[in-house]
Amino acid sequence: MALVVQKFGGSSLNTLENRKKAVSKIVKAKKEGNDVVVVVSAMGRKNDPYATDTLLDLAFQHYNKTDLRNLDLLMSCGEIISSVVICAMLEGEGHEAVALTGFQAGITTDGNFSNAAIKQVKTEKIEKLLKEGKIPVVAGFQGCTEDFEITTLGRGGSDITAIVLGGYLKADVVEIYTDVPGVAVIDPSIYPLTKFLKNLSFDEMINMAACGAKVMHPKAVEYAKIFKMPFYVKSTFYDGEGTLVGFNDSNESITGIVIKDEELSLIFSREKRLSKSEERKVMNILKQYDYKEVCFSSYTYKVCLNRWSAKEAALKIYQEFYEEDFNKKAISF
Repeated sequence: MALVVQKFGGSSLNTLENRKKAVSKIVKAKKEGNDVVVVVSAMGRKNDPYATDTLLDLAFQHYNKTDLRNLDLLMSCGEIISSVVICAMLEGEGHEAVALTGFQAGITTDGNFSNAAIKQVKTEKIEKLLKEGKIPVVAGFQGCTEDFEITTLGRGGSDITAIVLGGYLKADVVEIYTDVPGVAVIDPSIYPLTKFLKNLSFDEMINMAACGAKVMHPKAVEYAKIFKMPFYVKSTFYDGEGTLVGFNDSNESITGIVIKDEELSLIFSREKRLSKSEERKVMNILKQYDYKEVCFSSYTYKVCLNRWSAKEAALKIYQEFYEEDFNKKAISF
C-alpha cells in the first residue's frame, strides 16, 4: 500500500464537472489500495464566487489597507470551502472523508501574515485518519502560528502545503493536478501544440518558475528539493503520466522558454549544455530584434524585448530546437 498526496488547484475545482473529474482521480487512487491525502486550493480564480481574489474584493471595497492578520482569516476561507465540498462529493461516492484546516492538519508557521513559512507539521491527526481508512482533505495555502493565529503561505501556497505534507508524511507519491498535462517547454497559451516534458530536475523547474512559468511557484519546488521529494505535475482532465520533477535533468538543450512581461528567458539543462552551433542559432534569432541582455548563467539566459518581439522570438527558438513538434501551419509571424 502506497501513500499518495494529491493536490488540486483552483482550475480543477471551479465547476461541478471539473470537481467530479478531480474526485474521480481521488477515488481511483483509493480503489487501487492506496492511502490518499488530498490538498485543495480555493475554487476558481478571480471573479469566481469562492476564489481568494474574489473574497479579498469583499474587504477591499471598504478599505484597501486592511490589516494582514485580518486578511489571512478571510483568505483562508476559500480553501476551507473547497475541502468541505470535496469531502461531501467523496462521501457521496461511498468514501469516508474528513475536511481539515491547515491548523487541524498540524501545520505550524511563523507569524509573517500573507507570506508565512512552515516551521513544522505534526502529522499525528492525518496518520490517525489514514489508519481508520479515511481520506483527509486538507485546506491548502494555510497554517497557524504557535499563538493560534491563522496564516496564509503566499502565492503557490497550496502547492507548498502538498509538498511539505508529502515530506513530513514520507509519501510515496505527490501529484500536483492542474489544467495542463504537465510542464510545457513553452506556455501553451503562446503555442498550444507545445511539447510537454517527461521529466526535469528540481533546479530546472525552480529556474523556470523563477523566470515566470506559472505551473509551479519556485518556493514549492525548493521545498521539494529540501525534502528530496520528487513529484508529478498532471492534468485533472486527461489521463497520462504527466511530468516528473525530481533528481534527473530533462536532457533537452533548452528545457524551457518563458516570457514574463518583456523578458524572454531560456532555461538550460545541467547535463546538456548548448553547443557552439546551437548558441549561434539562438543569437541569430535574437539579432533580428532590439534586445538587451539581462543576465546569463550556466542554466539561464534572459533578455529584454518588447512583448510582441519576445513572443515572436520565443516561437522561432522553439521551432529551431523542437522542429519535429512544431506545426508551421499553426503559427504565422
